Amino acid sequence: MKVAMWKKMLWAIKGNVSHTNLTNLLHILHTYHPELPLDSRTLLDTSFNIKHVSLETGGFVYFGIKYCLRNLVSKYNAFSGVLDITFNIDGLPLFNSRNVQLWPIWGKVANFESPFVVAVFCGGAKPSPLTSYLSDFIQELKHLLKNGLLFSEKTYSISIHSFVCDAPVKAFLKCIKTHNGYSGCERCLEPGEYFNGRVVLTGILAPKRNNRLFRMQLDEEHHIGISPLVDLPIDLVIKFPIDYMHFGCLGVMRKLINVWLSGSLRTRLSSSKTKEISRRLESIKSCIPFEFNRKTRSLLEVSCWKATEFRTTLLYTGPAIFRNIVDMTVYEHFLLLHCGFTILLCKKHLDNLGSLLAKQLLDNFVKHSETLYGRECLVYNVHM
Repeated sequence: MKVAMWKKMLWAIKGNVSHTNLTNLLHILHTYHPELPLDSRTLLDTSFNIKHVSLETGGFVYFGIKYCLRNLVSKYNAFSGVLDITFNIDGLPLFNSRNVQLWPIWGKVANFESPFVVAVFCGGAKPSPLTSYLSDFIQELKHLLKNGLLFSEKTYSISIHSFVCDAPVKAFLKCIKTHNGYSGCERCLEPGEYFNGRVVLTGILAPKRNNRLFRMQLDEEHHIGISPLVDLPIDLVIKFPIDYMHFGCLGVMRKLINVWLSGSLRTRLSSSKTKEISRRLESIKSCIPFEFNRKTRSLLEVSCWKATEFRTTLLYTGPAIFRNIVDMTVYEHFLLLHCGFTILLCKKHLDNLGSLLAKQLLDNFVKHSETLYGRECLVYNVHM
């Protein structure tokens, strides 16, 4: 019965059959096959031997990478010989009044629109033990990397593009110190120092970490355990890229604006200047093109800004709305950040100007941050 339902579900998905037509067909077939459901939604949500595992902190369901990839290849009629996959893992709180959270493992194949869910954990805390949470995922991924994916008499090679995660999840998966601890930088050997209630990372010339040093755990202060991901044949430093949404937009750009609004008197904006910037933001709202997910909002609502709004400020509107309002030294310091990110995020700029110029701009931004905003400004996000 399950095989027959599986075939009908694939037929409906491949043929882009509407829910209405599929429901009508099910009503006709039900007389001869009473095991079939009467509604298309029930058919498409039918589970097939899904394995539920109980962990120490909650329940875990593993759907499988191979199953998801076969659906994608079938849906998009992919003929490329390589499937380059980016994975994402993160914790998602479900309620405000209860400490229940989801920890899905997502995947996305380059050039395919749809992401897919490899596994889902639900519990009152992060998945524990980590080895049980990642065990099926790592074993299947190792097999696919070695043997590829066989589908419709064609074998697709599998490669891992990256693991995209925020800093706390990276630390969790790699079993390393968190971003607010000593030796918490995942990219270099800068140990950090305690200053004014926080760990600051002042150096920008520390030796870089690499896969060999990470696996050998030569920097003992950086590690708190052995990550299950060491079983994968990947570079455990390079394959965890720096995520500019968290570091650049929600990290540094938000920090700059908050310092200008409520930081030291040396760089704090007056009430009249804050209102003028807000007026400019409101005045250009109607000019923001539809490609931008959100229109500009007043600084009075900055606590509610999303990452895309800080991105718009960093890359597009900032040079105009801050000009002739913030102090010239502060303004030119912001332009170092703006130009550095603009180069790195545009292939044309990278080809014409090179990444070395972007590095010099961002190095200067970090060096002058301490002069303008004090040593306490050199936290993890600025360092990264």
